[in-house]
Amino acid sequence: MEMVVSNYGATIISLKVPDKNNLPVNVVVGLDSANSYTEKAYQNHMLYLGSTIGRYAGRISMGYVAIDGQNFPLHHEDGVHLHGGKAGFDKKFWKIEKQQSSSVILSYTSEHLEEGYPGTLLVKALFELLPSNTLKILISATTDKATVVNLTNHSYFNLSGSGSVLGHELHINGKNYLEVD
Repeated sequence: MEMVVSNYGATIISLKVPDKNNLPVNVVVGLDSANSYTEKAYQNHMLYLGSTIGRYAGRISMGYVAIDGQNFPLHHEDGVHLHGGKAGFDKKFWKIEKQQSSSVILSYTSEHLEEGYPGTLLVKALFELLPSNTLKILISATTDKATVVNLTNHSYFNLSGSGSVLGHELHINGKNYLEVD
């Protein structure tokens, strides 16, 4: 396997895996270059291709979050705060903490009240290729105040490497799932 990760947004740019003929195929949907993610044309579409999402991946309704009896206003459009706000973690330059041949650790410090969230939050993201041709992503965070945090990587996968994904099937071996609203 081969992976390209950008420190802008802690973004997986590409992930090449061996196909049935042992030829490398990029299975992550993304842009052609790391620089393309910083361009206004991409920024205006809120696609989050391969990016690390935070402080809160998902939607927060009502335009605020209530913590310990206090309301913290958040950027929102039509009452919905999405994926960490107008300038969430996907639009930040992360620090490269450690880089090895098969892994990279990136970190980002989100200051108190950034995008409206209380507490300073230190986030670390590990992207690692394992010998079993497995991608491991581990995202952790610590904070100095009560806050909300819900982190994820927002990669889109096309297991064929090109064409439509409409023929793909996904099975999640879980008892529960979370509704988006």
